[in-house]
Amino acid sequence: MLKIATHGFLRIAIIIVAGSLAYLVGASSDTSLMESKMASSVTGLGRSGDITAHANAHHIDRSMQITGHTALRLANLIIKDRDQALAELAQLPPGADTQNIYNIVFGFWTRQSPNMALDAATTAYALPRNANRTAALNSVIYVWGKSDPQNLLDWAGALATVDRAPLQSALSDVAIKQQQPELAAKYLDKLPDAAARAQSIETIASAMGKKDPAGTLDWLDQFATGDAYESSVKALVNNISKRDPSQAAALIDKVTEPGVRDSAITSLAGIWGGTDPQAALAWAASLPDSEASARSAALSSTVAGWARNDPQAALSYVQSSPDPSLYLNAAPAIADSLSRSDPQQALNWASGLPPGSPKDLALSNALVNSASNDFTSAWNLAINLPDGHGRDLAMTSLVGVQAQKDPAQGAVLLSQFPSGGAQINAISKLSAAWALHDPNAFIQWASSLPSGQPHDTAMSAALNAAKSSKLPKPQRELLVQNLSRVQALAQ
Repeated sequence: MLKIATHGFLRIAIIIVAGSLAYLVGASSDTSLMESKMASSVTGLGRSGDITAHANAHHIDRSMQITGHTALRLANLIIKDRDQALAELAQLPPGADTQNIYNIVFGFWTRQSPNMALDAATTAYALPRNANRTAALNSVIYVWGKSDPQNLLDWAGALATVDRAPLQSALSDVAIKQQQPELAAKYLDKLPDAAARAQSIETIASAMGKKDPAGTLDWLDQFATGDAYESSVKALVNNISKRDPSQAAALIDKVTEPGVRDSAITSLAGIWGGTDPQAALAWAASLPDSEASARSAALSSTVAGWARNDPQAALSYVQSSPDPSLYLNAAPAIADSLSRSDPQQALNWASGLPPGSPKDLALSNALVNSASNDFTSAWNLAINLPDGHGRDLAMTSLVGVQAQKDPAQGAVLLSQFPSGGAQINAISKLSAAWALHDPNAFIQWASSLPSGQPHDTAMSAALNAAKSSKLPKPQRELLVQNLSRVQALAQ
C-alpha cells in the first residue's frame, strides 16, 4: 500500500508540473518534448501486475523533475526580479535540461504582455552566444510570433543590418508555423544581402504554395530572380507534384523563363513517373516540338521515376520503345534500380549497351549497388573492364563506397589505378570521407602521398568536406583548423 501511495503522489506531482509548463509556454516544441518525457516516465503506473512499470516508478528521471521545478520557479521569478532570475539562469550547468529551462522561462516572459515580449526578446538577444541563447530566442520568436507576429518582425527587422539571423528565424516562423507567409513577405527588404533574401524567399514561397500555388508563382515573378527564382519554382512544383501532378503541370504552363521551365518539367516528370507512369508519359509526349529537348528530358525522367518503383516494367518499356535516345538516357536510372533487386541482371544488361556515357553510368551504378553484397566481385569486374572512361568511373565510384566503410582499405585500392585523372578523382572521394571518419589516420595517410597534385587534392577535398559537414559547430571548426594547419605546413 505504501508503494502504491508513493507512486500516486509522484504521478500527481509530475502531472502538475507538466500541466504548469504547458500553461506557461503553450505549444512550444521543447516544452512539449519535456512534457512527453515526463509523461512517459509515469506511463503504466496504474497497470496491475506490470513489474516494469513499478520498477520505472522508482527510477523516474530525477533531472526531469528538477528541470520542471527550476523552470517553474525561475519563470515566476523573472517577472518579479529579472536580474536575480538571469543570474540564476547563468549559473545552471550546460546541457539539454538547461536549454529547456531557458526555453520555458523566456516563453513565459514573452507571453505576459507586448512590452514584456519586447523585453524578453531584447534580453535573449543580448545573452552570450551559445545553445542557451538559441533556446531562449527560439522560444521568444515562437511565442511572440503566435501572439503578435507583426511586432516580432518589426523588432527583428530593426536588427537585420547588424545581424540577419533573428529576422530570418522570425520570417520562417511566421511563414510556416503561424501560416502567415504574406505578412512575412513584407519584411524581405529588411534583409541586408541577396543570399539571405534568396533563402527566405524560398521559405516563404514554400509556405504560400500550400494555399495558393498560382498566386505564389505570380509573387515569385515579382520578387525572385536568378537561382532563388529557379529553386523556389522547382520546390513549388515538387510539392504540388506529390499531391496533384495535373495541377503541377498546369502551373508549369505559366512559367515562361526557359531554363526554369525545363527544370520544372523534368522534376515533375520524375515524380509523376513514380506514381502514374502512363499519365506522365502521355503528358511528356504532349509537349510541343518547340520544346523537343525538354520533352526528351521529361520522357527520360518519367522512366527514371518509374524505374524506382518497378525497374522491370521500366526496362520492358524502353526495350520496346522506337526511340533509341530514351533507351540510352534512361539506362543509368534503370541499372541503378534494377541492381538493388537483381544485381547480376543489371550488370548483364548494362554490359550489353552500346559504348558511351549512358553505358558507363549504368555499369557504375550497377556495380556500386552490387558491391553492398559482394565488394570483391564488384571490384574485380570493374578493374577488368576495358580501359577508358567507363572503367575509371566504376573504379572511382567503388573507392567512394569503400571510403564510407573502411577508408584504409580504400587507400589500398588506389594502387590499382593508373596515374592520371581517375586516380586523382579517387583520392578526392576517399579523402572527403576519411577526414570526417578518422582525421588523424587521414592526415597520416595524406602525408605519405607524393607532393603536388595527389597531396594537394587530398587536403583540398578533406577541407571542403569538413567545411560543409554536419558535424557540431565546435567539432567542425576544430577539424577545419587542424586540416588548414596541416595544409599550410606542407606548402
